[in-house]
Amino acid sequence: MTAKKRNILIAAAVLIVLAAGALVLSLLNRPAASEPGKITVSGGGTEKIYTMAEIKELPYVDIQKEIVSASFDNDEGVFRGVPLRVLLEDAGLDLSGAVQVVIRSEDGFVSVCPADEVRESDGALLVYAKNGEGLGGQEDGGSGPFRVLMTDDEFGNRSAKYVCALEVR
Repeated sequence: MTAKKRNILIAAAVLIVLAAGALVLSLLNRPAASEPGKITVSGGGTEKIYTMAEIKELPYVDIQKEIVSASFDNDEGVFRGVPLRVLLEDAGLDLSGAVQVVIRSEDGFVSVCPADEVRESDGALLVYAKNGEGLGGQEDGGSGPFRVLMTDDEFGNRSAKYVCALEVR
């Protein structure tokens, strides 16, 4: 075998190993499978799964908001949701030593919010309704059933749709 052929085979083997590694990492980073209308809240060895009915029992906030998007139509209305601070406290999670809250969506989107921002305000919401109606799921062309809305953000960069998991780190 010539040196050129051997180098090509080595390069091909390296590319295959890298592709396999990328696949494994993407599978590990995928959100846990959850049933529609449920959300997993975890951190520090604690995990709690909430149903839509349980989320609706928590104290909520209604806010008029327009989410400006460069990719989609702007989304405007009265959004109803539970402050993330309230939800995480209800799940028994202590935000005092936390650094961040990781937001995972069914479609693989991941967003991170500083824990200080969640702890010190009610501006980070887990939204479940807009204009009195449920958000609808991804398969329905909706943005839910849960969505994180950052009320101080003009643009929707951190307003994750299809949210299925929150993790305190």
